Parts: sequence; C-alpha cells; structure tokens
Amino acid sequence: MTILRTPLADGSARGIPDATVARLPVYLRALNALAEQGVATCSSNDLAENAGVNPAKLRKDLS
Repeated sequence: MTILRTPLADGSARGIPDATVARLPVYLRALNALAEQGVATCSSNDLAENAGVNPAKLRKDLS
C-alpha cells in the first residue's frame, strides 16, 4: 500500500491513502455532473449519492 505524503505548514507530512486518492476523480466527475444540471451547491449526502459512496466516507476523504 502506497501512501501519498502531503506536506503540512509545520513541515511534517500527512499520509493520504491510495484508496482516497483513487476516489478523488470520482468526486470530481460527480461534481461536474451536478454543475451541468445547474446545481450550485450540494450537501455531502447529495455528492456521495451521485458518486456512489457512503456519505461518511466522502466526508472523511475530503477532510
């Protein structure tokens, strides 16, 4: 399992799991689809439903 290291302001690094990184394009596609439908804002539940993931997982991924 590879973990992407993201530098923080204090110089330390935080790992981002591969699975989370792999879901980011899914979230982007879902957001683009919602935007094409004229949706300007959405809840995590709406985005999760459109992306086909659990809302709690989506919130954790984006935190």
